[in-house]
Amino acid sequence: MGLGFNEDLKANKPQSISCGWKGEKERGQMKISLYDMFHTDTLRDRQTALLIIREICEMPASNPITVDFDKIVFASRSFCHELVMNLRDRKNVSFENVNEEILKMFIAVQTKPHISHKLPTKVMIVE
Repeated sequence: MGLGFNEDLKANKPQSISCGWKGEKERGQMKISLYDMFHTDTLRDRQTALLIIREICEMPASNPITVDFDKIVFASRSFCHELVMNLRDRKNVSFENVNEEILKMFIAVQTKPHISHKLPTKVMIVE
């Protein structure tokens, strides 16, 4: 199941992204199989995400692109952050076959942490 990028992540729905072009290139439909592209089930760093982003950015923004996470078991927080932040405006990109753990990581990198900047108004000194 291929879903839209930002809306579906926010709704906790599975996403799909793939690396390694497979068929349909001549018709403008692209599928990138991450496992085929990197020959590993683990995506660990920002540089890996940048390789995917470079492939996607070479295609016209009007062509639908599916990134397939089939056989990918783990993606690091830095990988997910780099991918999400660089593709957030690309409406033509969808993810598929994203497992539960990777989906949680995608959601985590899109969630802004709540940080309180208030300083305590009273300080208690205990002797």
